Amino acid sequence: MILLSFLLACSSGEQNRQKPDATGVSIADSALNITEEKPRDTLKIARKSVLSGHALIDKVSEIKSVPYRKSSLQNGKLVIENQYCGDTLFWQIVQLGQEAIPYLITKILDNTQTRIKIPCRDVYLNVGAVAYIILTHMVSIPKMLVFDIQFDYFEINCDFGYFSYELEYINDRPKDAHRKLTKWYHKYKSKITKEKIKFDNEPDCRKQYNIDYELEIEYD
Repeated sequence: MILLSFLLACSSGEQNRQKPDATGVSIADSALNITEEKPRDTLKIARKSVLSGHALIDKVSEIKSVPYRKSSLQNGKLVIENQYCGDTLFWQIVQLGQEAIPYLITKILDNTQTRIKIPCRDVYLNVGAVAYIILTHMVSIPKMLVFDIQFDYFEINCDFGYFSYELEYINDRPKDAHRKLTKWYHKYKSKITKEKIKFDNEPDCRKQYNIDYELEIEYD
């Protein structure tokens, strides 16, 4: 009798441990709850161990190259000479669409250095900056609106086509970038729509990877 009671108690405890969480909060939205408001020691541990929560996006650190165009000025017109699409893994993540945005924003906190070097600069991208590049290939991010920073110029064949020091800002201030992108996404996520892409003769990596849409946001 005593043995039976003991087994029943163990069975009840096991069921309680396996009971699913019923908070109603999605994993994607909870991914955005990691902010700099956490105590410093807790944040330090979190930044070392936290993953985005999405199996494919957690492999961002495995990306060895990102999209890059080589261009030149011909008669005052910018002409694309060569286009490099980067790793297949990069585009597999882009194919995820809007569901990946919260995870990518969380991944921006990852300051692990990669071996991807910014053209023209002696700077290597962090994992968070690579996640940011993926994000910008999903949806257009208005820099001034989101970051309240005016990036004034870009150099041909430099910075992967981004404004000068834009990627270094993500590298150097990941917590600030994460906070501002989180605020932007929460405000505008309900206004994101899918728009069909009409491909022209210009080389386009999306066409190569069968991504025939882009995400658009209607701003007030």
